[in-house]
Amino acid sequence: MLFTLGGLGVWTLLDVFLVGRRVRAVNHARRTAIMARHGLIEIALPRGAPDSHA
Repeated sequence: MLFTLGGLGVWTLLDVFLVGRRVRAVNHARRTAIMARHGLIEIALPRGAPDSHA
C-alpha cells in the first residue's frame, strides 16, 4: 500500500519542518511588498537588473 500509517507519520514529520520555513518566506515577501507600497522601504533590485531611473 502506498498510504500507510508509517508513511503518513513520515510526511507529517517532514511538514513540521518544511511548512514553517515556507510560511516565513511568504510572510516576508508580503511584508516587503506592503511596506514598499506605503513607501516605508525601497525594494532592492537584483544585481544586473536594469535601473528604472537611468
